Amino acid sequence: MSREVKGVVAALLVLLLLKGAHVADLLPGFLSAWNDGLVSTLSNRGLNREAREALTSGYYEGLLNEGSRLSTMNRFVLDNRRPSWEDNSRPESRPTGDFLYYEHIPDASTPDYRDQRFRYMLTTNSAGMADQDYPLVKPERSRRIALLGDSLTRGLGAPPGGNYESFLEHQLNDAYTTEHVSQYEILNFAVSGYHITQLLEAAKVKATPYDPDLFLVALSDLSVYRRWHGHIAALLYSGIDLKYQYLRDLVADARITADDPIGLIDARLARERLPTIRWVINELQAHAAEHEASLMVVLVPSTEDPDTLEESFLGLREMLFEEGVDYIDLLDAFADQSDMLASRVADGDRHPNAYGHRLLFERLYERLLEDRHLLESLTGVSVEQHDLP
Repeated sequence: MSREVKGVVAALLVLLLLKGAHVADLLPGFLSAWNDGLVSTLSNRGLNREAREALTSGYYEGLLNEGSRLSTMNRFVLDNRRPSWEDNSRPESRPTGDFLYYEHIPDASTPDYRDQRFRYMLTTNSAGMADQDYPLVKPERSRRIALLGDSLTRGLGAPPGGNYESFLEHQLNDAYTTEHVSQYEILNFAVSGYHITQLLEAAKVKATPYDPDLFLVALSDLSVYRRWHGHIAALLYSGIDLKYQYLRDLVADARITADDPIGLIDARLARERLPTIRWVINELQAHAAEHEASLMVVLVPSTEDPDTLEESFLGLREMLFEEGVDYIDLLDAFADQSDMLASRVADGDRHPNAYGHRLLFERLYERLLEDRHLLESLTGVSVEQHDLP
């Protein structure tokens, strides 16, 4: 460790003591942040990881991200805010007043994204999905896939019908229909800013009434890394019941209350990221089995540096394997790009643009062709019984 880094760390600890913070309470989060790359962050002359995440999130990922542009350590010392819905409300969304916290406004058309090159409208269907309308009752001989995710999977930065989900739906219907499966429907329940715990609730509350055959859960670095607990904090600050006993126990064991600043919540929940993701996956497995459906996960990257992405997803592949969950790994979808800007919305925003979504689809389809088990799990069609491409 360099002398300069030691000096910065010492200064931060002094500031914590002067502020009257309980250093013992903050130490686990401090060590977690250190293991997540604090030394390299302090030594890097460019944007640190936290700043890049904030830029990536942009306006449409601002909610539950506290609108913060502070580094992790600065937030431990300085951030006493208790953000609310009003801090980062979105024109395309409305609060629900329950565990889900917010949802898309149904039958609405609102400006979705604008930069120097693009301006798109987000148009939602009667159920609030950024998708075409689907009947509640599943048509005969249809295979219905409920897709859960955040802004990346919803398609922020791509034109309507131009995200990887739309490409996949077209491909399945073009190449994989049989006498038993006449059509594929991918219902896109993804919502900008949703965290891992909201994906669970959307699967249960939003998707299940449509009787899906498969719950396809898209995990991105925007929803499962350092900001994974923002939804929990928002519920606490709003006085909304945490609903699940696991989350109630999590908050109680971490000694978190609605009076705590967001920086303290960050620190005390830092070590609980992977255990909570595992709990969500187990809940989804049980829920899918209860409804005679299956579960699959897709790991979806933003247009971030590949090494940084690996840090974000550290431990997830192993956990999914241990839990026996099929997953499609797309984290290298942009690894061959010499100019990452060509596939992202803007220099300061890591959401994929239309070209980026095409690359995501191509890598997804490549993975399916490489692994017939994954292809069978997704399509519900047996290779032995049918002549699949």
